Amino acid sequence: TTAAPTDKGTEAPGTEAPGTEAPTDAPTDAPKVEVTYPLEEKVKLTIGIPSSANVTAICSGYAETPFFKELQKRTGVELEFVEVASKDMNLLFAQNPMPDIIYSYNMATSYPGGIAAALEDKVIIPITEYLDECAPDYKAVLEAKPVDSRVVYVGDEVVSFANYGADKYKATYGMVIRQDWLDDLKMDVPTNADELYTVLKAFKEQKGATYPLSPWNAYVTGGLLNIGMITSSFNLVNTDYHLKDGKIVAGFIQDEARDVLAYLHKLYEEELLDPNFSANDNATQMANFTGGVSGMCVLKISSGLTPVVNAVADQPGFKITPMEPLKTPDGNIAMFSEYGAGAGPSAYITPDCKNVEAAVKFLNYGYTEEGILLYNFGIEGESYEMVDGVPQYTDVISNNPNMNKTQAAWQYTRVLVGSPKIQMNEYLTSYNPGEVQKAALENWANSNAKDHAIPTLVMSGDMASEHSNIESDLKSYKNEMFTKFINGTESLDNWDAFVAQCKALEVDRIVEIKQHFYDEQYSK
Repeated sequence: TTAAPTDKGTEAPGTEAPGTEAPTDAPTDAPKVEVTYPLEEKVKLTIGIPSSANVTAICSGYAETPFFKELQKRTGVELEFVEVASKDMNLLFAQNPMPDIIYSYNMATSYPGGIAAALEDKVIIPITEYLDECAPDYKAVLEAKPVDSRVVYVGDEVVSFANYGADKYKATYGMVIRQDWLDDLKMDVPTNADELYTVLKAFKEQKGATYPLSPWNAYVTGGLLNIGMITSSFNLVNTDYHLKDGKIVAGFIQDEARDVLAYLHKLYEEELLDPNFSANDNATQMANFTGGVSGMCVLKISSGLTPVVNAVADQPGFKITPMEPLKTPDGNIAMFSEYGAGAGPSAYITPDCKNVEAAVKFLNYGYTEEGILLYNFGIEGESYEMVDGVPQYTDVISNNPNMNKTQAAWQYTRVLVGSPKIQMNEYLTSYNPGEVQKAALENWANSNAKDHAIPTLVMSGDMASEHSNIESDLKSYKNEMFTKFINGTESLDNWDAFVAQCKALEVDRIVEIKQHFYDEQYSK
């Protein structure tokens, strides 16, 4: 859920890179035990890692990237990479021996039965007993972020080195609208469903927009509904699972969800919503927005908003405003928006590792002050510079003639992928410079999502398998029916039948299982 932007950890005093400053949100208490880098002993570790086209488009593999060369130099650990396709990562557990470290892998969603099953199957080991002496910086982060850290535990055992999302910027996608059209029409940015309808109608009738709202299909169910970008206006948190007064609720079977779908159907019928939304992709919605076909869409900041801003740079009259999620009926800020919680792909140590202490020390580096900067920004003087005490990417990342920005970030950092680190807030503002992008990071997150977001649940045992089996069919049915309700191929007169079928597909059991693990992990 991901993700999103800065948190920082700590590092042993005196090991900061020359000319750098500690990340602004690092825990203030230095660990009592220090790990000195590079390690004195000569260590070689094997590391199983998903391959990436963003790497192989530029060089032969991870060993040739500036990031991993620098990481090995600073930690004193020689790495031997075992690169496999993401879909084949589980094959590493059948190797004899397994790699010492499994890196940038989402055990919770990709290993059968999840993290607890992996521990029970003895393909990973607990590392709790090593934290005090070998990972004091990581232990400090666990203690400073107890809720965010629940994902690394199975029972009382710490089993992974997690990716922590940034503190501040939890929403990295949202709605955008043509501000220049609003100005021409002397209209304000819409804040609720009624205002949005009025604006979209004016865009169609007075600005010539063919389809005033033209989103990508994934961002209709995923953004407008599941992320709650418009649902608060109907007094609904979102159409996904969410928390309400400590209880987990399935938003998609609430009566308010029917009202949201009826609203979208009305937009669809009047061609205010692109009738091709279910077939649209990101490129289509961007082309429609920049070409005047639409005046509103839903964009990711890096893969959508920044390219759109660049595309209209030669159109001085073209102005964009990132919209806040629609407010509640009584005018309060939205109940929900994207709320990246970090975690996701993490790092694990396998039982075949012969030097667990060294592996733990190596992985601890991503939570030190120096390591956080390396993971987020790369090499000072090469991929970033400190400007007024704040790291900023250089043209090596932002304007590299030999590779695009994504490829450059993969060469010099691990900031775009889950890995054993803490993301910095400064990463997003530097990676997406510009006033529109800064406004997006602020506006899209203006909600009470923290009160309603379900933290990562570590499921185990038969209940985890049961949850996985039920949720797959239920999710497919719900998404299919939502599309049909919006485009009218299924009448909303059949809403009760839809809810009944969700019940038959055991939505109540899903809620019960989620509640069980939520209470178990977060009630204290």
